[in-house]
Amino acid sequence: MDYITKLRYVNKLPHHVDGNRRNTVIRQYQKWKGTSHVPDQVNEHLFWSTQKNAMPLLSVVTDSPWQLLDKDPTKLKGVTKSKATPNFVPAQGSTSLPTSSSSKKRKADVKEEPANKIHKTSSTISPTGLNWDGDNYSCAYDSLITVLFEIWKDNLFSWNVNANFLKSKYLETLGKGFVMVSQGNNTLENVRDDIRKLLHTKNKNLFCYGRVGTSLSDLALEIFRSSVNISHSQEQCTNCDFTANRREDELGSVFVLKATSTLSTSHALQTFGYNSANSCPMCLANMRVEVFYTYFPSILVFDHTVYFIKPSKDIKFRGDDNKVVHYRLRGLLYFGSFHFTSRILSLDGDVWYHDGMQTGDKFVSHGHRKFMSDDDWQKCKGRKLVMSIYMKIS
Repeated sequence: MDYITKLRYVNKLPHHVDGNRRNTVIRQYQKWKGTSHVPDQVNEHLFWSTQKNAMPLLSVVTDSPWQLLDKDPTKLKGVTKSKATPNFVPAQGSTSLPTSSSSKKRKADVKEEPANKIHKTSSTISPTGLNWDGDNYSCAYDSLITVLFEIWKDNLFSWNVNANFLKSKYLETLGKGFVMVSQGNNTLENVRDDIRKLLHTKNKNLFCYGRVGTSLSDLALEIFRSSVNISHSQEQCTNCDFTANRREDELGSVFVLKATSTLSTSHALQTFGYNSANSCPMCLANMRVEVFYTYFPSILVFDHTVYFIKPSKDIKFRGDDNKVVHYRLRGLLYFGSFHFTSRILSLDGDVWYHDGMQTGDKFVSHGHRKFMSDDDWQKCKGRKLVMSIYMKIS
């Protein structure tokens, strides 16, 4: 704690290490440096950098609520004010200290912390990335799979339910591979290579080997492809109340942003539709087709490849049952100079940057989402945002 205080005094702490409680600021520092980091001034006999003696990440502590106490004794019903009496006998020849109510007590130097309340958080310290394959260019796979791995870690049950419902063999294969990785029996690179082999077997032209690029759009569409319809469309008259019957639509987990999507990903999803070629049978006015989800997938992917649109941090809308559905931004993928990179947003709001070519399997902290502007989201190290990924949280 002394070392953190010194760093704050000389203004060398990053802006996201801003806690105002001891446990809070230490936890933020651990997430920045990692639990194995040991400051230089710590005695070597106290080192905790080894795996056996690693310092655990401090849990989240919720402060107890403040309560104003009324000091008026007349308002304390059922309480009788009594005079304090000593409960000891002074030694012979000694003098007792006065115990009058007017004598002031010195405040305690240390206050006991309120009981800890543990909340479920996202990933522990830093996310885990993939090493780039320079012989078989893998950056499209690396950027997408690193984000999906973090989403899987945060809700294994939701991932499995979604994969089973969509009947997606790729999501099921990824889920099984992620389990092996979490148990230490496999690597993310092997999981990537297994998925790549399946995709190459299905379409050798789209998913090639060698020093050639892969379309991230094609990759996402194929991984999230499903034989199950999760959306419907409905024609509605723009003039009267006529509404046609619903019919199944092709909209799936991947949402390709179009020219009409000009504000944000949230606005694009909530206003998704297009003009119909049919006329209203009642008043002959123009018809419009509204498209909506009947099953909300646990992951939504927005393809920004063609249009430069702001990614919303949260997306909320109501389903048919009037229940609010809430998605949170979890991943941003960028492209430039024939290379893909990614950013991951934890459920706590921490932002991490990954480039398998430069950082290997490590991530670099990019602070906290509350300190980032819209421009910060849409560009990263000279590369343009081409995909945003959301996780359903309620």
